[in-house]
Amino acid sequence: MTKIYCDWAIEKPWWIAIDDKEPQKISFSNFLKLLNKDTEIFCETGLPRDSFQRPILEAGAKLRLVSASKIKEKRRETILTKTDENDTVLIRLFVNNGGYVLLNIDSVQDLEGVYWKGLLKRYEHINKDITKLKNLNQSFGLEYGNNIEKDAIITIYEKEKTKILKKFGKRYKPEIELFNDIKGVSTYSISSVMINSNPNKFNSVSAFLRYVGFSEKTKYTQSGKRRLNKKRTPFYFMVLGAIKKSDDYLKYRKLYEKIKEDLRIKFPDEPPFIIENRTKNRLATILAKEFYHRIRNQAQARLS
Repeated sequence: MTKIYCDWAIEKPWWIAIDDKEPQKISFSNFLKLLNKDTEIFCETGLPRDSFQRPILEAGAKLRLVSASKIKEKRRETILTKTDENDTVLIRLFVNNGGYVLLNIDSVQDLEGVYWKGLLKRYEHINKDITKLKNLNQSFGLEYGNNIEKDAIITIYEKEKTKILKKFGKRYKPEIELFNDIKGVSTYSISSVMINSNPNKFNSVSAFLRYVGFSEKTKYTQSGKRRLNKKRTPFYFMVLGAIKKSDDYLKYRKLYEKIKEDLRIKFPDEPPFIIENRTKNRLATILAKEFYHRIRNQAQARLS
């Protein structure tokens, strides 16, 4: 496998070092001619997706992205000054000395996955920030009055959230439409499951349930449970959306109430919050099974 270490640039030639050879300057078009399925490309993060990452992958090469901040640290450890040529050498030193590769992207399909996961992460980060700012606004407002600056930031974040949701809505439109009959199931929840736990990657519902953390037969460690939180959370959001007290939500509301009553009878000494948690967990498992079967049936219908 040929390794090429690169210092990328948008409007000027790249500096590259092939294996242990001296760095050389090259245009991006000529650089692409060097690539094939036996080539690994090592670059700093930040490499533009469509103009650079995609052509590299389409040429057959595998892309390895390393942390720009780690390369900066490496520069401080050496006597090398900041130049494009020296950065190429630093990337090689970092990788050959066991430096951590942040992202391994082997195909255009992998690139798509990285993009959507990044967008989902950004959406979740914005959501947390909005909640924090609203809580700050509430406590600040009680003592000092309204805070215009925080309100303005929240407005900006809300607009970005809307844009991301529109992208999810467009990308996963067929999957979202499958759940139109289940009121309260959001675009975010469906997109999150498709990005992190796509049912089409699993050959059985039991394998899918194990992966998303709803298998009663599987014992999960504490660290394993923490890792599962991201995969489980969208189904709990689905539960909260599906059991609202409204005529439109009767189907799952009735199911929720029946499960809760059955659990009360089965475990009469359990405190109410334990019964509540078990009820939501069971309903989340039911919705996870439903999700799996609908998505898989849709995929099979496309193939037939």
